[in-house]
Amino acid sequence: MIRSTLVSVLGLALLSFAAPLQEPDAPFSVSASAVEAAITCPNGVGKSRGGAVLLVHGTGSTGSESWQNGPYDVYLPKMQPGFDICWVDLPQRGLIDAQISAEYVALGVISLAKKSTTGKVVIIGHSQGAGLNPQWALDFWPSIRPLVSAYIALAPDFHGTIESAFCRVTGSKVGCQQSVWQQATGSNYMRAQNIDGDQALVPTTSLYTLNDEVVTPEIGPLYSARLDGASIVRLQDLDICGPTKVVDHFLMVVDATAFGLAYNALLNGGHVDRATFDRAYCTGFKQNVLHDFTGIASTAKGVFQDVTNGFFHKESQSKAEPLLKPYVCKRYPDQGFDCAA
Repeated sequence: MIRSTLVSVLGLALLSFAAPLQEPDAPFSVSASAVEAAITCPNGVGKSRGGAVLLVHGTGSTGSESWQNGPYDVYLPKMQPGFDICWVDLPQRGLIDAQISAEYVALGVISLAKKSTTGKVVIIGHSQGAGLNPQWALDFWPSIRPLVSAYIALAPDFHGTIESAFCRVTGSKVGCQQSVWQQATGSNYMRAQNIDGDQALVPTTSLYTLNDEVVTPEIGPLYSARLDGASIVRLQDLDICGPTKVVDHFLMVVDATAFGLAYNALLNGGHVDRATFDRAYCTGFKQNVLHDFTGIASTAKGVFQDVTNGFFHKESQSKAEPLLKPYVCKRYPDQGFDCAA
């Protein structure tokens, strides 16, 4: 019964995103084999009725650091109707040009959709892996949209973050990580993504927290997690967990409330149904209320601080934002973008 309901809901949701694909796919600069090698499916893929789930990590992390032994690895595969979870390692910890990382998402979807029992893929991402790479992939490789049944973004920076503005102050002298340049509010990357990508391109849920110390602002009308047509849920909403809920940017990958909302969205065609959200997730994981995944978030936070401060991975630093790819200027010749030759 759950399976038939899930399939029906997903089918109805996808109908609303069945508009003609007016733009051709951008060319790929990375190989399918390179992306295949970067994907890990710890329990295999092609067995579970709920299909494949592609987990995309954030800036400075890896797939295993963000997702392995976390709730999406430990609990989600066993929850009805069952899911095959996979994670991708973005090149150089997602510190290089985010346009390249987006290719890993697009090619990852193509690869996993062929193996998924549903013929489709769910994308769940965090931070850059929520707000930049998947949305760019869906925007500039529109042929993958029919292959994505749901897109769930945890602490996404769909409109960048003012925290990256320090690159404009010091980056031209000492350098900044390439993807950090691109995540600055008003960057060329964010401008390009939000011409056509400032809307849900597949059934999308955006989950965010008022306590986010990395993606800012998350208050006021210009909050970064906004996306037209998406199901947008703030964890502190009164009908979710209320204002006493405290979770920061890095804890979003292991937070019980975010996990419960993500699962709710999976069962409802990619959109959260607030009326059926189980508020027991506000106090912990239903499977084990004492299970503590915070060590994963602490590790991710420490690595993020090290790499963004330039303590290592200096090869991904630059003294200016990376140029946009030629396909961006081809699509938007009148926007005044500087693109690579």
